[in-house]
Amino acid sequence: VLAAGVTTKSGKLLLSRQFVNFSRVRIEGLLASFPKLVSSDQQHTYVETDNVRYVFQPVESLYVLLITTKSSNIVEDLETLRLLAKVLPEYSPRYGVVDEETVIEASFEIICSFDEVIDWGGARESVNLQQIATFTEMYSHEERLAKMIQESKMQEAKEEMKRKAAAIRSQRGDGDRLGIFGAEIGRVMNSAGLGGLAQDLGLTGQQRAMMGDAGAGSGRSGISSASYAAQQQALAASDPMASMGSGGGFGGGMGSGAFGGGSSGISSSDFGGGIGSSARATAAPVAAQAGRGGMSLGKGKKQDSLLAAMRAEGEVVDALPIPARSSAAGTSAGAAPAMSVPTEGVHLSTVEKISVTLNRDGGVESMEVKGDLMLRVLNAEKGAIQVAVKIPNASAAFQLRTHPNIDKALFSSQNVLGLKDTSRSFPVGNPLGILRWRLQSKDESMIPLMVNCWPSENGSESQVNLEFELVGSQELRDVTISVPTHTGSSAPKLVDCDVGDFSYNQRTQSAVWTIARVDSSARNGNLEFTTPLVDPSSFFPTSVSFSSKNTFLQLSIAGVSMSATGEPTTYSSDVMLSTEQYIVA
Repeated sequence: VLAAGVTTKSGKLLLSRQFVNFSRVRIEGLLASFPKLVSSDQQHTYVETDNVRYVFQPVESLYVLLITTKSSNIVEDLETLRLLAKVLPEYSPRYGVVDEETVIEASFEIICSFDEVIDWGGARESVNLQQIATFTEMYSHEERLAKMIQESKMQEAKEEMKRKAAAIRSQRGDGDRLGIFGAEIGRVMNSAGLGGLAQDLGLTGQQRAMMGDAGAGSGRSGISSASYAAQQQALAASDPMASMGSGGGFGGGMGSGAFGGGSSGISSSDFGGGIGSSARATAAPVAAQAGRGGMSLGKGKKQDSLLAAMRAEGEVVDALPIPARSSAAGTSAGAAPAMSVPTEGVHLSTVEKISVTLNRDGGVESMEVKGDLMLRVLNAEKGAIQVAVKIPNASAAFQLRTHPNIDKALFSSQNVLGLKDTSRSFPVGNPLGILRWRLQSKDESMIPLMVNCWPSENGSESQVNLEFELVGSQELRDVTISVPTHTGSSAPKLVDCDVGDFSYNQRTQSAVWTIARVDSSARNGNLEFTTPLVDPSSFFPTSVSFSSKNTFLQLSIAGVSMSATGEPTTYSSDVMLSTEQYIVA
């Protein structure tokens, strides 16, 4: 196949994809000559010229076109053309409608799907429509979950910002009311003949002007104990008698600054102290409330609603742990926040990925295990270390390789992983693979889980029997067996399920069998369901996924020590085996 394209019946080119290397001028010439070669009364769907062959198929008001060499297998080209014609309605923005507008709008997706059908060079790939949809979807469950949680955090931050803005406006309103109230008291005291006392208290226009922004001249700040105390200190320094009453009195017979015959007058400092205490008492609850109202992200209700929406679409998700956040004023200095792995300055992770292809008729076609020992240093002081390991089942079946900077002689003789240059340190913050291993085998006794899928026809229905059996002694968790059904919105009918849960993922059109745990106490299980009649090969490939804490290479950490002194240091570790590709084909 030289090129594939989509044109209108009038000859307008909508899109084209070339699979061999030739110039734009030539492909434009070939495509421009195609409408002239097609006649309306033509019965067959191919046209030949001296150099190339045009194989085409009408799709509503359009043509799907292949340009091939004359020596190409036309039967295979017709099969390829039919598959390309099925792609157009699948990627149409208005599902099932194929016209000029929808093809142009979905041109990028259509060209990518053409690349999945025909490789570079013009040879056809052995794929079906479901596999094309899977390959071009580029769906990332982790990316989608991270984006949804990020959006939830942003929404929470916006709501918290609105609450804080409302609280600030409320506090400003209280300040405005307090300033107006103070000015009103000053006017009342002036009218009652207590102007001197009002001046001492800072309730007159002259005193508020002296206090500036801290006073009540603008009608915002009210009475401030700190500014008033500073004012009284200045007055006392200039006139020691200013701290006493100013002589407004209640009448001519009363002494200056006294309410009676005693010598103890009511000084401005007494009022200052009283007002200051009241202000502090009023401010204390506000400060405490502000301390408790720190920004909090990732609330549980928002996350739960997002995860519930994803579960409704058929996704299998777990609630993510949210680290505890201490408030600004309510957490003691000794309280430690919640920590997630890694919990030490040095963390070691043993990670294995297994890829298995089982034959639908029985037997193992291939098995490959890839493993890494990942080192992550979080404390720069612990960068210069050596890691001692134990590998009791090391054999020629495992191909072990160390990082280029690791001392291979030290590892071969003592099973110790350390840098060649002892003056250097491991990088801080990012995980580094210091040991890698690989295992390949076709031995059935080595695979962890044997899965068989038995589809059969039963009248107008297809009957599918699934069974699994634990081969070794490993404990497997979160086992998921997914069988493609290609039945659209019609969910399969469950007949029997002796262990686990059965569901239907409409997005991927697959029946999903989930088992929480498979171990020596529950080594096997059976499932039976029926679907509308389809080709038995449609139920393949059946995919399997699981996780385990038992790895094939039984590697354990003997200890971690400083390279210079040999002194042991603390570390944390974890082990994980997961599936990379585990299918029955």
